Amino acid sequence: MPAFNRVIEVLLTVMYIYRTVKSRLSFNNRIFRRFAVFITQDNDINRQYARESLTRYAGLQRELARSASSFVSATDAAALAETIDRTLERIGGAASGERAVLRLFEEKVPLERHFFEWCAEGVQYLGDPEAGNPEKFGAREWREQFVSGEPVVASHITELPRKLSSERERLERNGIRSVCAAPILDEHGAAFGLVGFATESFSNQWSSAEIEIVQTLAATVASALLRLRLEHRVHRTSVRLRETLDGTGAATWSWNVQTGSVTIDERWAEMLGYSVAELKPVTIETWKQLTEPGDLERAEVALQAHFEGRRERVITSGLSKVTVTLSSKTSISASYVSVMAHSSS
Repeated sequence: MPAFNRVIEVLLTVMYIYRTVKSRLSFNNRIFRRFAVFITQDNDINRQYARESLTRYAGLQRELARSASSFVSATDAAALAETIDRTLERIGGAASGERAVLRLFEEKVPLERHFFEWCAEGVQYLGDPEAGNPEKFGAREWREQFVSGEPVVASHITELPRKLSSERERLERNGIRSVCAAPILDEHGAAFGLVGFATESFSNQWSSAEIEIVQTLAATVASALLRLRLEHRVHRTSVRLRETLDGTGAATWSWNVQTGSVTIDERWAEMLGYSVAELKPVTIETWKQLTEPGDLERAEVALQAHFEGRRERVITSGLSKVTVTLSSKTSISASYVSVMAHSSS
């Protein structure tokens, strides 16, 4: 009898173990199936996110490429401002942000406006709340932050660097929740503006594609602004030079040594009783034909010394200046002028 009872006890234990294992296996199987479904859904989400990111990146690249030629062809401040507005609309519309902004810190930049903004549908334009006072906008803080030349990326506004604490408060007051901004750098690497995306209704995880695009856009804008500023400087210098020449009655001419072509102004021809049209085509031979033989010989000696490196300049101030006599239209011995030889490479 005890042996029988022992057998029954073993059988019951085996049955209990079997049921327990079966139950656990069934539970684990359900967990595995749920986990597999979760993984599949997660992979689907990742694939969808990857597809959206690639599509967005392609769109951003396409819009930036469309705008690049406009930046190159913008020859004045009005055209450049129009290009910036159009580009922010294109790039902002293709990005995941709700607002695209370009802000310049310096008044000396040759644009009438220093604040440009695009907003998605339903998002209110802020305008330039600090018009006329760049420092209130936080220009100093942004300059200090951009010393490294790196962009500022914050998926939530609280992630902004400590250097931008005042800016963070200002942006929070305006409802900004996330920011992606890149510096507009001058030829010395100092920031004089920024280009950025922002969101209000959600915290955004800015993709590497969007960060790259905002940096590229900032560099493109910087190049266009610096070119325009340089052209303004050249124009002002040219105006001052022309005013000086007109005031002194001086004439100018240039000589391309390689081609032999010579460019003269009306004053140069007028001093000899001609017009530029009468002397065309103007070459170095024109000058030789109008120069007195004795003076021509001395000038050619001086030119040769210059070409051989034995004389730094053909014309210098003081006693070493080479003066030649040119034949006037009305009198061979009339005009004495200082000849300036300019060799263009």
